[in-house]
Amino acid sequence: MEPNYTTEFESSRMMPQPLRVNNIARRLGRSERRVRQLAKSGKLPAFKIDGKSWGSWPSDVDAYKQLLEARDADRF
Repeated sequence: MEPNYTTEFESSRMMPQPLRVNNIARRLGRSERRVRQLAKSGKLPAFKIDGKSWGSWPSDVDAYKQLLEARDADRF
């Protein structure tokens, strides 16, 4: 059996890409404006992409969504 070598190019394709505001909003069920507010306030883990638009890692968005769902569940 031959070893499975992964090239640097193939590795870079497997890395998760940051989500942009429109995708974050869709995942969270919030408006793009609200996502920008959350990112700017630091409530949503996010960073600037190209120094202009906000982005966040999918795992951070999913964790924040779970936090919102847990908070909403406590209200009932």
